[in-house]
Amino acid sequence: MKKYNDSPVDWIFIAVFRQVMSGVASWQSPLAFWGTEAYDGMLEVAHAQQWGRTLQETEDMDGLGTFS
Repeated sequence: MKKYNDSPVDWIFIAVFRQVMSGVASWQSPLAFWGTEAYDGMLEVAHAQQWGRTLQETEDMDGLGTFS
């Protein structure tokens, strides 16, 4: 399997999508918009949008019973 390398167009789509999602979530990830952290930052914003929590807060939860 050949490793996929992101192109500048990929980074632009990730950054734009992340910016729109952060407006809905009212939260922005501290990770960089460009480079190796861009995708992880977008995932953090997606978690904040869906659950009202950061990715780390979601990962730190003990189980389903702790959701509010």
